[in-house]
Amino acid sequence: MIMKKILKQQLVFAVDDTKRNVLSLLFEFVELFIIGILLCNSITIICSSARALEMAANIPADKMLRMVDNSSGEEFERFINDNRNMEKIEIIDHLLDSSLVERIVVDNGMSCTLDDGNDPIDILRINSNAINLYNIEFEDAPIDIAIFDFECNRRRIPVWLGASFKKYYRIGDVIDDDSNCFVVKGFIKRNAYYIDPFQSKSAVYLDKCFIAPEKWEGDELIECSSRIFNTYLICENKNDISKNLGKKIEQILGFAKLSDVSFQIEKCRINITEEILTLGMLYSVVVMFVIIGLLSRLYLFVNTHKKEFAIHVLVGASNKDIIIRIAEKYFTMIVVSALFVKFFISDNVSWCIYVTIEIVVFTLIILKSTKLFLGSNSSAIIKEA
Repeated sequence: MIMKKILKQQLVFAVDDTKRNVLSLLFEFVELFIIGILLCNSITIICSSARALEMAANIPADKMLRMVDNSSGEEFERFINDNRNMEKIEIIDHLLDSSLVERIVVDNGMSCTLDDGNDPIDILRINSNAINLYNIEFEDAPIDIAIFDFECNRRRIPVWLGASFKKYYRIGDVIDDDSNCFVVKGFIKRNAYYIDPFQSKSAVYLDKCFIAPEKWEGDELIECSSRIFNTYLICENKNDISKNLGKKIEQILGFAKLSDVSFQIEKCRINITEEILTLGMLYSVVVMFVIIGLLSRLYLFVNTHKKEFAIHVLVGASNKDIIIRIAEKYFTMIVVSALFVKFFISDNVSWCIYVTIEIVVFTLIILKSTKLFLGSNSSAIIKEA
């Protein structure tokens, strides 16, 4: 009962402090909120980059080859404008499927424009092997990923949307663009990604992408060529496959070849590591400024209210009572700012880490308060005031 009475009494004083210093507290709250948003986003990126680094480490680069286009722009332009070359592409497509290799298709050469007039949306055409390699996960019910290996009708192309589109579409919605009709089959889990060292130096996130099966009915030469030149092969005997299959491909299509990807994947790993270290340093600096800022304001608050604290001590308040008053003030501010941050952050892991940091900061405030007051007796506080 006594403790409850003390808490209630100090809460009244904390409310009075809030009323007298509304602008100052509002500034502190906004500062905590902005820092919270920045920290959560940084934590999300760091965690995702760490997962991408783990994925890059697990990719069997020593067993991988990639189809590479060595043509000049003009040469390739002439090639795709001659429909007689479709037969060559079909032969190479058959060779890649029939060889004793695991074929990975990750073709990001297409996009669609929606009626809202915003920027085009990338469409990633992939096969089931790519989904397994990059561990791409879907929300809601599990799906049979074998669907990604079958040719689909252009009038009803099944697509899975990135997490950013979930607030705009539902499963079963139909999306039309100029030449295709897409049917929403589901959604990709937030922060899903893949790694293509020939396209990007780090992980490519799928939150703002569509993914669809690799083959569409009536694909034209340029689309078939794009699929061919976005193919990876995983093979046990890489040198033999590169020599034998690569020779056949070059005989059919002079500017096409199979290339080793070990160097590119290693470079991608290095870039992801550097990204994690850079963000980690920025994240540490932000946390340091949060702690310094709050502790400096605590010191200012204590010095500003020393006379008031001295009067409380004169009328019977203990140092513990004053510490409780300070704790209630900062605890309320930290909790409210954390709840506001949650409304803008969907990643629960990063928010929980942020809340943990807030608790650590709050603990430091209490320890500092304890040092300021319990280290001195009541008469010293009165005399200093």
